[in-house]
Amino acid sequence: MKIPEALLEGLATLGRAQIFESGEPILHQGDAPERVILLLDGQVRAVREQIDGRPVLLSIVEHKETLGATGVLGGMPRSCTVKAVTRCKCSILSAEQFLALARKSELGDELRRQAMIRINQIDAWHTQIMTLSATGKACYALLRFARRRRDGLYEAKLTHEEIGSAVGLCRQSVDNALHWLRHAGTVTTGQKHIVILKIDRLVSLAESRHRKAKS
Repeated sequence: MKIPEALLEGLATLGRAQIFESGEPILHQGDAPERVILLLDGQVRAVREQIDGRPVLLSIVEHKETLGATGVLGGMPRSCTVKAVTRCKCSILSAEQFLALARKSELGDELRRQAMIRINQIDAWHTQIMTLSATGKACYALLRFARRRRDGLYEAKLTHEEIGSAVGLCRQSVDNALHWLRHAGTVTTGQKHIVILKIDRLVSLAESRHRKAKS
């Protein structure tokens, strides 16, 4: 969850610096809430393992955010596993350090507020895509997880399996949807990444399939 940059930098000086390489786990689902990670630079993804063992992609988070703060504030085990997508520069605060700082400021209340907003957003996301076609779901997943590049295009660094896990599609359905989007000139695909060539077109496709689902 985001906190003001000045406050984040101040907190970082109190923590222990650590680098996580791409693919390295930062937090593990089910672990005790013993620390808060300040993500100073880099990108991570959060994945939750369902009861049946199926992984579900929850979010992709970039620098200037906290990781694990909700669990520490609530005293709850980690609800998901967080892994580094790129090389990540972090600062680590113990749960005791973070709670002491939260009690002295409005930080705790702000993070709780953000947590509730994020929960509501996830609930709304799942409700919105529930009745969509496979192509509609794939469009929504790309729009949710894509990030703007320096050249102005948007890119989602996801595998087909990760797209499917985020929206409840099998690999073949994702393949078919991306094939259609490629043929329409909306995206190009490569190994573990999808580049959106026409972002407005993708938004229109997602919205049109949402309207069809509601009619």
